[in-house]
Amino acid sequence: MRFLWVSFLKDMRRAFRDPISLLLSVGIPVVIGSLLSLVAGGSNGPAPKAELLVTDQDNSFVSGVFLAAFNQGPLADLIEISMMEEERALRMVNKGDASAFLMIPEGFGQAVLDDLPMELVLRTDPSQTILPAIVTETLGVLVDGTFLLQRTLLNPMSDLDLEGEPQDFALIGTRLEQVFSGAMPYLNPPIIELEILESKEPQKNMSFGTVFLPGLLIMALLFAAQNGSSDVWKEHEKGTLTRTLTTPGRLIQFICGKVLANTVVLLLIGVAFLFFAMLFFGLEVANLPLAVVWLALTGAALYLLFLLIQVISSNSKGGNIITNALVFPFAMIGGSFFPFELMRSGIASVGKQTPNGWALVKFKGILSGSMGPETILPAAVLVLVVIAILFSLCQLRISRGFVGR
Repeated sequence: MRFLWVSFLKDMRRAFRDPISLLLSVGIPVVIGSLLSLVAGGSNGPAPKAELLVTDQDNSFVSGVFLAAFNQGPLADLIEISMMEEERALRMVNKGDASAFLMIPEGFGQAVLDDLPMELVLRTDPSQTILPAIVTETLGVLVDGTFLLQRTLLNPMSDLDLEGEPQDFALIGTRLEQVFSGAMPYLNPPIIELEILESKEPQKNMSFGTVFLPGLLIMALLFAAQNGSSDVWKEHEKGTLTRTLTTPGRLIQFICGKVLANTVVLLLIGVAFLFFAMLFFGLEVANLPLAVVWLALTGAALYLLFLLIQVISSNSKGGNIITNALVFPFAMIGGSFFPFELMRSGIASVGKQTPNGWALVKFKGILSGSMGPETILPAAVLVLVVIAILFSLCQLRISRGFVGR
């Protein structure tokens, strides 16, 4: 056990003799998080609004009423309308400067009054997902509402002469009264009653810290684990591993010392990042001890994964190329660069199956309180099994093929 302790202290000293690498491992996620915070307007930034460009070729009363619906109630906080010529509007949408473009063709108002088919043209920005979807769904609701208005109010008066004698206007009033009288049994008293129950537990807001920072923390562990795994080649080139193999039983203690040292380093990085997020971004942690334990397990598993890739590579250059090639795709699809909440469901489901993505989902559950010690225990046991398997593979590879090269 003394050799294990010596190996642990040796790797701790080696890690802190290269502070630049550690700072880069933490600095890259911090810089990315700061940029994302600036783009999002900080933790209290304004909610994003979809910019809808409109070309109204009809300029009728009906088209005006149709567009006015976008400025009513909650829609006014989600969608901002700008009237613009068709060519300029299309250019802006294609360049990504607006969320969508709507063209109302000439004759729209008359077609609504005459119950005739009419096509509205909607173009959306393909580079955006959420805001164009809001515009599309809202427009669909307005079209359905126009259809229902035709059936309830306009159809009963379709046989009347709206430019006729005064008695015709009296008949219009009679028809409208019949329409409202027929609808009253469904409106008063209401057939469907809505009862709103307030939750006893306060609802948590999805802040910037909650959505982005857990993924950035896992990214920091990913970078630090990849950086720490390359140290095995330095010890190989200096003959440390060769000397270790000459003493029976010391290789396992040597590898254990490296794993423990790198796990402690990763844990220090994770805890520092976690307290930074709690202090400056208001990240809420439901169970801090459990979160720390999960960070330690995640760090150990990620380090052993990259260590295995290093020792099965033909040389240090090849090992670094492979691990670097894995880090950024894992970070991008695993919820670090782009949170799962903002991804398409298909891509998010794939990202959650990556090692860091799977660990991130569990970590967010611990932070939110939805996963306690009992619910996280099976996942923790699985990680321990993976750690044992990776450790055995690393020990086998180092003893039988890595040192002799």
